[in-house]
Amino acid sequence: MLPIVLDLASLKAAYASGLTPLDLVEEVIARREDSDDPAVFITETPADDL
Repeated sequence: MLPIVLDLASLKAAYASGLTPLDLVEEVIARREDSDDPAVFITETPADDL
């Protein structure tokens, strides 16, 4: 499980603990789908493109 805030220090620690780029992308997609805030991204890239 990733921390709530995905700052550089948290991501560095997560990668050191075994996080993969695919894990990160899947988590970001899941968080985006769970969010009710349409202003999270200026332009939303389709999940299949990620």
